[in-house]
Amino acid sequence: MDVRVRRSMKSKTNSCPRQIRLPVTYAPAFDSSATPISLNNLVFERAALLFNLAALYSQLAAAEDRSSVEGIKRAASNYQVCYPCPLSITLV
Repeated sequence: MDVRVRRSMKSKTNSCPRQIRLPVTYAPAFDSSATPISLNNLVFERAALLFNLAALYSQLAAAEDRSSVEGIKRAASNYQVCYPCPLSITLV
């Protein structure tokens, strides 16, 4: 996810009310036997969305063919999207 998308998402969600009258039901991600919960909170919805996007990009990175330089670059790029860091990686 690039910086423009993050800024756009942040500006849109900051202008929305935090509490809404629409309950959204969530099932716990790591415990399938736990009871789902319902919340009326857009901040939690944003966190859930970011969690799912990070999980998706980490899976895309793990699936890349890392036996070539181009595959390593794509994998590194996907990992940086799911966890942006200020480090720059130079591949020789």
